[in-house]
Amino acid sequence: TRSAGRAYASQFSHFKATKIPIHVARRLFKNYKDEILPRFPCFMEEDLDNYFESFYGHGTLGQQQTTMPSFIVPMILAISSLTSNSHDFPKVAALSESLHADALDNAQLLKTSSVASLQCLVLLIQLGLLLPHTANCWFITGEAMRMAVGLGLHQEPDPAIIPDPAHAEYEGDLLDGSTSYPTHPFQVDHVQIYQLDRIVGIAAGCPVALSDAHISVHLPYNGGDPHTTPEWFGLQRSHDFREAQ
Repeated sequence: TRSAGRAYASQFSHFKATKIPIHVARRLFKNYKDEILPRFPCFMEEDLDNYFESFYGHGTLGQQQTTMPSFIVPMILAISSLTSNSHDFPKVAALSESLHADALDNAQLLKTSSVASLQCLVLLIQLGLLLPHTANCWFITGEAMRMAVGLGLHQEPDPAIIPDPAHAEYEGDLLDGSTSYPTHPFQVDHVQIYQLDRIVGIAAGCPVALSDAHISVHLPYNGGDPHTTPEWFGLQRSHDFREAQ
């Protein structure tokens, strides 16, 4: 198997997140919330704090959420550890790879199609962007987009079905990454499936999973739809390249 930390593989063999001293884990977790979460905001910060406390035995979660911390906390520690200033990158990579393996041992959530599964997929993509050999980012972003489509998150919700505007905002946020915070307690904040699909597809030179023509959710350009209000950028839509320049 491919590894960026092969030189330290034996040292971190079967390493678990629970072996990390609590003060170190807190620092890594805080680093993720401060530096990475704002760029890829797929969780509410309060939820992450609850998962952390539950994972280390200081908090309680509902029965259906007990598997979330066992995947999410090791993944976040794996991602955050790669931002270390250490000059010994192979050692840091070996730690991250072990934490990634620890998380995958608790990946039961990925067997179902749900918002929680989307959150977990986003974490796998985040790690894959830092350690490319850990995941096929193009495949996973495609799976995430297809899951979002299966959940109906690519379409504006029908007011007759979801009369609560907070719910409606949530569905849009999952795909377009709106920068406004949802207010409903069951909402997931800013799961940027749409942006990640475009970022990975363009960077890899691969087709995107779903074209814009099939997405009716309004992207958050000043609260408007960029397909109908490009003036927000001070630009006029044009298919002529010279005119656009």
